[in-house]
Formats: sequence, C-alpha cells, structure tokens
Amino acid sequence: MKAPTARAAAQLSGGAVGSCDGTLTLDWNAFQAANPGSLGSPFTVGQKVYVQGWFRDPPACKATSLSDALEMTYVP
Repeated sequence: MKAPTARAAAQLSGGAVGSCDGTLTLDWNAFQAANPGSLGSPFTVGQKVYVQGWFRDPPACKATSLSDALEMTYVP
C-alpha cells in the first residue's frame, strides 16, 4: 500500500475454517463520523476515495491478501 493510508479497526470474518464463507463489512458513514480527522476529511462533492480490504488467511501461501478495490465518488 502506498502512502497515505488509513486503517479501520480489525475485524473477524466469522467464517468457518476451510469454507471461505466469512464476510468483512465497513459502515463508511459510521467510520467517517468516528474518525473526523481521517484522510480526506472534510469530504467534498466530486472527491474520490479508494478503499480495499487487507486480510489474513493463514492456510494461503502468502498468509495475507487484499480484496478487490473500490472507488467511491462523493455526490451531493
């Protein structure tokens, strides 16, 4: 990951071992409210935010991976 970066709190996916059925979620509005000094604040119309999940998967060959990225654009 290239700077600047910001991280949300760690989560457990709740998935069963070997099932690949866990999920990670982030309420973006709640994250912004709880972190008013986060990167990009205050957000403005037209601004883009890029988010991606970083997760650990101990049985995988690299043990950590990144989710597909999301690009969000603020609209009025």
